[in-house]
Amino acid sequence: MYRNIGPFKPNTVLYSDGNVKLTVAVALDMVDYAISFLATKNEQIEKYKKAKIFFSAVKLMLNNKTPQRLEKEYYKFAVDVVEEIKNMQAQSEQEKILNAQYSLFLKLIIDFGMKG
Repeated sequence: MYRNIGPFKPNTVLYSDGNVKLTVAVALDMVDYAISFLATKNEQIEKYKKAKIFFSAVKLMLNNKTPQRLEKEYYKFAVDVVEEIKNMQAQSEQEKILNAQYSLFLKLIIDFGMKG
């Protein structure tokens, strides 16, 4: 998260898979959606407070600013929030199970693939 690959512009492509491209503008919209979702949650709950800090840090980075360094738990709480959002949109219990599996996988990557 802290590599300097900027400066970012709204049309900077962050990820591409064939015809699907994730640009900075789209990523900012996604981050804003997550932050809006968190605004409906109790900010006294640690998970939501730290996830909001994480998404705010991502927003700073996408706007070419340097965020504070965050511990692994902030990343994992953000994964929890994305899973919660995805589960609200899920069409079946099978989708929710798949979301839980992705969430666990991402948390394992965070635990074993990140320094600090």
